[in-house]
Amino acid sequence: MSDSEQNLSQSSSDDEELKKRERHPDNYDPKNKLKMGKFHRYDISKPKKRPVPNKKKIRDLERLLVKTEGKMPEDIRSKKLEELKEMKRAEKGKKEAEKFESRYKKIRFFEKKKIIRRLEKIERQIKDEPNKAVELEE
Repeated sequence: MSDSEQNLSQSSSDDEELKKRERHPDNYDPKNKLKMGKFHRYDISKPKKRPVPNKKKIRDLERLLVKTEGKMPEDIRSKKLEELKEMKRAEKGKKEAEKFESRYKKIRFFEKKKIIRRLEKIERQIKDEPNKAVELEE
């Protein structure tokens, strides 16, 4: 291969590279000068944003209200206070729900066991006596 043929093949591959970058600009890192296979570039992605927890939102609102004590207009401040109260109520309800769930977990387990035993008993009765009607106990 002569130098001119090599330069032509090089420029055609560069043109293809530019066309691919135009079609999918998010998949290409402009800092990357290495020539890699086309699938290596698809790993470049934006980091995913995590949802902000309610506790952090509550703490941020409290800090904002303390920091801007006399500087914030009253109507905006009252809206922020209402939002803070609502968030605290929701957080308190969530904590209570978790507390009751853990408290009654054992009771739910035993009730589930009772129901499973009754079902197995009825299934055995149906299997033993398929022609007779089985009475269900309430």
